[in-house]
Amino acid sequence: MPALGKEGTFPVWIVLWVIAAISAAGVAMLVWRWWAGRPSRAATGLNSDVAAATSEIPIELEPEPGTPALRTGIELALQVLDEQREPADAIVRAWLGLQETAAESGIVRRAAETPTEFTSRILGRAFADDRSVRTLLRLYLRTRFGDHPVTADDVAAARAALQELVRTWPAPELPAGAGAR
Repeated sequence: MPALGKEGTFPVWIVLWVIAAISAAGVAMLVWRWWAGRPSRAATGLNSDVAAATSEIPIELEPEPGTPALRTGIELALQVLDEQREPADAIVRAWLGLQETAAESGIVRRAAETPTEFTSRILGRAFADDRSVRTLLRLYLRTRFGDHPVTADDVAAARAALQELVRTWPAPELPAGAGAR
């Protein structure tokens, strides 16, 4: 039996342990790649009960926003801009009023949607003039989160955008036969 630790000999058991560790790591990596690359249960049809149950769920279309509430919100935002306020406060208060109006529009905010995104979506759906909605959003975000001073020109731009929304507001639909006599 060779003596261990003799000067000039290398312990072979260290080499064997290193080879075993590398082999185990290689096998583990191959198993992981196989596991990650295999088809899912849904793709193989093994989960067909769940797929059948979820395919029967009706998809509800989102209702149109309540136009009277939105019209009132636009008019209130215009009143806020006409009050004697600091320009930054006027723009922020006008947008927050629009957010409150959007919340009252009859549409539910999505789980991952911020109040600002929700308001932009509702206004974009209700009004044909997307440019005015984008202008209002840009002014609000720059006022709320920017470091530039807000001027009377910014308030005038917000007022012009709101007035453009009122001007391009779709005419209310009349009931059948109401206009003809």
